Amino acid sequence: MALVEDHALLSAALSAVLTAEGFRVAIPAHTSLDAVLDELLRQGPLVALLDLDLGPLGNGVDLVAPLAAAGCGPVIVSGSSDDWEIGRCLELGAAGWVAKTAGIDELLAAVQAAAEGRPVIAEQTRTRLQGAWREWQAGRSAALAPSAQLSRREGQVLALLVDGMGAERIAEASYVSVATVRSQIRSILAKLGVNSQLEATALARWVRAPSAGGGSGRSVRRCG
Repeated sequence: MALVEDHALLSAALSAVLTAEGFRVAIPAHTSLDAVLDELLRQGPLVALLDLDLGPLGNGVDLVAPLAAAGCGPVIVSGSSDDWEIGRCLELGAAGWVAKTAGIDELLAAVQAAAEGRPVIAEQTRTRLQGAWREWQAGRSAALAPSAQLSRREGQVLALLVDGMGAERIAEASYVSVATVRSQIRSILAKLGVNSQLEATALARWVRAPSAGGGSGRSVRRCG
């Protein structure tokens, strides 16, 4: 089995516990997500314990789909409290999920279940979490609909607002008057159905969040 966790101390502690329980544990070198994936596919672990927040490497969710497609369906071990995020991983093929706040007995039970091909989480829990992801997607799609009404220029102005630029700086960077930019901002607010730039930027940041899918876009390879 493999541990994909960016905190060295936690990774070493989990490795020691799992090794004591008779598991052969591999910890891939954390140089990049591609390198981690290549090593996991080459070694062919039966179970991969995967954290989602891998620090500078990025989001562990990008490893879920390719690992699942290769027959190494990972068990998510995450501090995330967002049901939709865990549901997304399950939708992409994760074998299950264990919260980082869980006890070691719960983690060992999950690892053993995954190793034996048994369900890691109850079907009711899986259904609830995947439902949370689908609900999140539906809400995001609804939020995206007004954005489609923005002109190309309005979309550019909104992106600059999200980046923290005010009307004066946008006008200066775009070689137009402040009045023109403020007119564009008013149009953006009206089309998005919000009352302030703060609401507009919050909405824009939310719809930028990951959509369904994930993975590296690689061709499917089998573990081992």
